Amino acid sequence: MVDIQDVPRDQALLWLHVAVDAEAMRQRLQPHFGDGVQLVQVKVGRFTYKPGRNARFAYRIKLLDRKRGVAAKHVVHGRMEPPEESAHTYRKMQRQAWAQPEYGPALVHFEDLGIVLWGFPNDPKLPGIDQVAQPAAMLESARRIPALAALEPTACESSIVKYVPGKRLVMKHRLTRGDGKRLLLYTKTYAHARGASIHAVMRALWERAAGDPEALTCPEPLAWLPEANTLVLRALPGTAAIGALDPATIEHDMAQAGRGLARLHTSGVTGLEPWSSADELRNLEKAAGSLERYDPDLGPVLSRVLSGARAELGALTTGPAVPIHGAFRFTQLLTYRDRLALVDFDGFKQGHPMCDVGSFAAHLWYLHAKHELDADTAQAAVRAFTAGYRSVAPWGTPEPALRGYTAVQLVAKHVQKCVKRLKDDGDSKIQQMLQLAERLLDGDLPVA
Repeated sequence: MVDIQDVPRDQALLWLHVAVDAEAMRQRLQPHFGDGVQLVQVKVGRFTYKPGRNARFAYRIKLLDRKRGVAAKHVVHGRMEPPEESAHTYRKMQRQAWAQPEYGPALVHFEDLGIVLWGFPNDPKLPGIDQVAQPAAMLESARRIPALAALEPTACESSIVKYVPGKRLVMKHRLTRGDGKRLLLYTKTYAHARGASIHAVMRALWERAAGDPEALTCPEPLAWLPEANTLVLRALPGTAAIGALDPATIEHDMAQAGRGLARLHTSGVTGLEPWSSADELRNLEKAAGSLERYDPDLGPVLSRVLSGARAELGALTTGPAVPIHGAFRFTQLLTYRDRLALVDFDGFKQGHPMCDVGSFAAHLWYLHAKHELDADTAQAAVRAFTAGYRSVAPWGTPEPALRGYTAVQLVAKHVQKCVKRLKDDGDSKIQQMLQLAERLLDGDLPVA
């Protein structure tokens, strides 16, 4: 859950402090659920903030159904905008048909706050989620998947694993087979149109990993449901690799991750959306604009970072176009039977391999900024990871590209995250990571 300590004053979003106040929102929401339902607790879940523009959030609700005498959970999510824009959004949403949630309204507008809310399973950017969020509908979908139909599933229990409103939904489903045994599945519903290509990539990598113990494995993709824009996966048992990270074995683990990424890059998978250094620079420019709106005093250092990044990435000659993850980091990996498994394929594209290598290195420096790794350990981890990568990848880790991509990812993703999520001690983290980005671009911080 999100615990926001310092809410900025934003002249465009005057009531932001109310939106992130869980108890205030519980009181606001209660009348919309009727006398038969008591909202026992509301917590702020997902939260993203764009200074001067909008804020998005999800509320996780624990409720008591007085009529049935049962406790239940529910999710509503919403968007805060300046009042005129919020009113326009609400009028537009009223023209659409929405599924009636089990509890509460499908759509509600708090006009005075500038907030429009949707009750799960309604999401204007994820129109297929009612097909996978409701157990009966998911059971029918499972019966149409050849690999599952042979098991004659008779029942389904479904629960939310991760929901990012407007972007993606991950659900867990426990199927009861005809023989009484249970089977665990996961579904991923996307807002973008790349799901079919992600399914094809995962299938190719899963089959390739079966014959290569050094390759990153992944959950078995069972089907792509185009009508729901949803990927169906067989559960992969394992534990989060980041949770098992041990200072005594960190260099071994990093080298293993580097070799696994290199094997993914050399897999030969094609047919993905292209992604270039120009796309990365556009992301950096957007992030810099948001950061400067948040704190104008950041302008000079952001200008220097932008100039350095443009010099490094703008000078790149065309490199190998490989399948890239786009947000590769150790938190994306599971430990499974002494192997590493990649579970998140949401951003797969075709691009420069240093985009992923830089992403991984940037996340290690982010862990340092969060005081989870000291500077020496972070540097040793980066060194071991890049060495493992170079031992497999024929193009190695060209330093200008690696410096540029690492700095860009550090600022565009991790520095910006401190503002978008209003992270605790965010200003200190921002300053530290911007200094790291400058050192990377100036050549003062080793990248390999």
